[in-house]
Amino acid sequence: MCKRVTADGTQQTRSGVVMGTPAYMAPEQAAGERDLDARADIWSVAAVWFELLTGTPPFVDALPGRLLARVITEDSPPIALSRPDLPAWRCEAIDRALARSPSRRFDSMESFSAALRAPPREARPSVVRAPCCYAWP
Repeated sequence: MCKRVTADGTQQTRSGVVMGTPAYMAPEQAAGERDLDARADIWSVAAVWFELLTGTPPFVDALPGRLLARVITEDSPPIALSRPDLPAWRCEAIDRALARSPSRRFDSMESFSAALRAPPREARPSVVRAPCCYAWP
């Protein structure tokens, strides 16, 4: 069920209507599914990240219906295609959050946020300290 507020403040409720900005709607939302969870919001936030980092949303089409069809049926392009300079771990986080299937996305916004902030432990460069001076005989 969608609730819409008109310019004069009147509220209108309608069932079976998909509402939202097509470029930022998760595939399940674009398909009109009723039981959405946080993973739909994660997809939307990832779409904003994608656009901030590349200059365009993951899917672009002049016609909203075709745009929604692409969101529902196509995988989003890997962000590394547009931004090869980004660290692989950050690209992987954004790509995972934009997975078409909710089960492949992060379970929580906290997990997604953590993945964006820091590389996995094994990907962090190790620090090797060389001695500052040598004792010469």
